[in-house]
Amino acid sequence: MNDDSYEEFDPEFQYLDLSGRELGYKGILEVLQDMVGDQVLKQVRFNYNIRAEEFRHPKAIEEFIRLFKKVLVKHKSSLVAIDLAGNHLFDHHPHPTNEHTKNYQELLTIALLSSKILYLDLSDNNITGNSGRELYGLTYMMKKYMVNGKAFKCRMNKINSQGVWAVINCLGAYSSLTYLDMSCNMAGLDPLGRQNSEGIAALAMALKVSLHMRVLKIADNHLVDDDFVHICDALSYMPQFQDLDIASNKCRTNGARALKLAIISHSVFADERCGFRHVDLSNNPLGEGGVRELSEALYKTYTLLSLKLRCCNMNDAGCQYLIKALQINASIRYLDIEGNDLSPESVYTALAEVQAANDIDALRVDAQGVDANTLSIYAYRALARKLRFLNTKQLTLLHGNPSFNIPESEMQEALHFLQPPPRHELIEDVLHSSDTMKRRMTVSQAANRKLFAARLIYHCVMDWFEPIRVEMQVRKAIEAAAKRNAEMNVRNTDDDRFK
Repeated sequence: MNDDSYEEFDPEFQYLDLSGRELGYKGILEVLQDMVGDQVLKQVRFNYNIRAEEFRHPKAIEEFIRLFKKVLVKHKSSLVAIDLAGNHLFDHHPHPTNEHTKNYQELLTIALLSSKILYLDLSDNNITGNSGRELYGLTYMMKKYMVNGKAFKCRMNKINSQGVWAVINCLGAYSSLTYLDMSCNMAGLDPLGRQNSEGIAALAMALKVSLHMRVLKIADNHLVDDDFVHICDALSYMPQFQDLDIASNKCRTNGARALKLAIISHSVFADERCGFRHVDLSNNPLGEGGVRELSEALYKTYTLLSLKLRCCNMNDAGCQYLIKALQINASIRYLDIEGNDLSPESVYTALAEVQAANDIDALRVDAQGVDANTLSIYAYRALARKLRFLNTKQLTLLHGNPSFNIPESEMQEALHFLQPPPRHELIEDVLHSSDTMKRRMTVSQAANRKLFAARLIYHCVMDWFEPIRVEMQVRKAIEAAAKRNAEMNVRNTDDDRFK
């Protein structure tokens, strides 16, 4: 999944990347003006193009927002996404001690309301001020604009637990938001830097009724187990949710247990639009207990596709729990366990299970799509165990793959156990392995040819004799009828004499 574009919503999401070109705000406006009428581009990235010096004076910011609104109003194109990360848009907030008297977030919201923009990135724009307490503009934008949007990114904006209360104004039963990225903030801390779960608890309550939400990224937010309990409880009420990024936090055993319950709650979904797909737990101190709890979810999930466990304090004992779960699970397609204290054998075995699941997918499409002879010993054994996930028709077709039918191999044994080969193939194998049986088959085939010739002669004779047999039966019937007539005549004559 691409973190910079919105391809997870539309595979044909065409974008223009102008990040880091130092265009300045005037250059950005010129590009947008040139795009008027374009019917191909859907997203434009203007990340890190405006220097802080350009927006020191309030007139410059006001001019940019005014012209930005003017361009968007007459924009008849298909542009629905714009990225303005790192452009110092909100470095200055209204305060009696400075010359900035207007709330620029409010002005930008009014400008966006006159456009077709549904996907917005305002990361690294100091959206809550240096203290993290400038929340009026963010609240106004969430209530008036983002509640009808599709995706919002506000990474690296010093959003603390109080700021989360402002963000949740774009969530709820009437919200259209499907993508929310709040990574690299301070959602788990209060403005004084102390641990605080009130903001995350409020976010969880809002998520419970946000049925359209599909992607939530809250990585690096100083979250602890209590925060994960709130979030994972909310995810159990969200059938369309798919992607959770909680990397670089402080998730331990209790948090992993809450995530396990959320994943299991999605295991009943069969629709491709429902159920967990991706989970990122990298850089969390899960330890052996957390990995054990998470592994229990893999026994019951049929939707999870990727799992990232990079740098999670996992040891070989914890990895064994993961390996046993992966041997039962056939849905995981991507696994990241780098940065953990693991032996090479544990790493190879775990990754082999994931490779085997991908090979099973390839065999479902084409029985000749995998060459078992090229696999490592770990992947070979894992694939032999996972053949049970193929149906009868696919296993039958697999008998035609030579690499799966090497005599006396582990792969052939597994395949024949699950789906015995056709009888003629079994006979060919016996003849190929035994000269005695081959000689007996030769004699049997000669006797079979003689028997076939005898049957052929018999049918020819019977075909010749059939008309003669019918004629003889007719003659016998005529003679019997004549004899009966003669007897009747004699009997009638005797009767006449008596009278």
